Amino acid sequence: MAFMTKSFVIGSLAVLGAASAAPALAQQQLTATGASFPAPMFQQWFEELKQNDGPVVDYTAVNSVDGIRQLIDLEVDFGATDRPIAPTTADKVKRGLIQIPVVGGAVAVGYNKKDCDLKLTQTQLTKVFLGEISDWKQLGCNEGPIKVITRSDASGTTLAFTKSLSSWDKSFNDKIGSGMLVSWPIGTSAESTEGVTDSLRTTKGSLGYVNVPAIKGVIKAAAIENKSGNFMQPNSATGIAAIESIKEAGLTPESINNPPGRDAYPIVAMSWLQAFETGNGEEAEAIRKTFKFMLSDPAQSQADNLGYVPLPEKLQQAALADVENIKK
Repeated sequence: MAFMTKSFVIGSLAVLGAASAAPALAQQQLTATGASFPAPMFQQWFEELKQNDGPVVDYTAVNSVDGIRQLIDLEVDFGATDRPIAPTTADKVKRGLIQIPVVGGAVAVGYNKKDCDLKLTQTQLTKVFLGEISDWKQLGCNEGPIKVITRSDASGTTLAFTKSLSSWDKSFNDKIGSGMLVSWPIGTSAESTEGVTDSLRTTKGSLGYVNVPAIKGVIKAAAIENKSGNFMQPNSATGIAAIESIKEAGLTPESINNPPGRDAYPIVAMSWLQAFETGNGEEAEAIRKTFKFMLSDPAQSQADNLGYVPLPEKLQQAALADVENIKK
């Protein structure tokens, strides 16, 4: 991911004002699919956009791979992923592919264990997912088996999670590695963030990785040790600290997989929007309008309310500039 220079500022009022000037466009329908990690944030944004006479977006949260596939197969107007397509692959898309960062977020370690205030070192977390720590008593909680829940589908959330754990522990890297879909040696799997969340909610003694909005009710978030040795909860403040420290460190793989800031949460992901550069026809203006709203200051300011991380200003403005490259 590259952090780019400032180009211009836009607010959602300007975006929605333009929508009211074109009544026919305001009723336009867009379809989209992809990552489940940012889905709660997307749902809030799309509902607000709809209520203010903007394009009506039907977004189906599945996973990053399907978001890319369905866009390339011309099944949707735009996609969303937690991992951008490599430039060498994107360059092969005949219509051109625009990839725009839209929001960041922490990957939380959620757990359902009564009377347990869980704080995990990086070594403990990797050992849990390797199956080398299997009882809650080993983590300082009341005894009982740790029921690990993982993702069964290709996921950008899994990629971010496994990249961090692989960088923290050579054994984890050798035995499991990193990717959007890996072979877990333990536990049970569920499809999508929603599936993992449901499993955590209904399974006492369970633990898994999810987005921050999933942390509610009986599901609590573990505090995870960061590179500085501090135990941090996943939230907007620690996510912003992570992204800013990654930026300051020069976007090295080490900094992305284990942010160096003293207040940084150690596992973060970035969600991206994807659309064709050309061939969008009458939907082009509606796609631009939708993306501009999602990237506007008022929309980005809502991110921390749901536990996400708004884009740093320079990245936000560069993303807004890239939206203008989406043509008919």
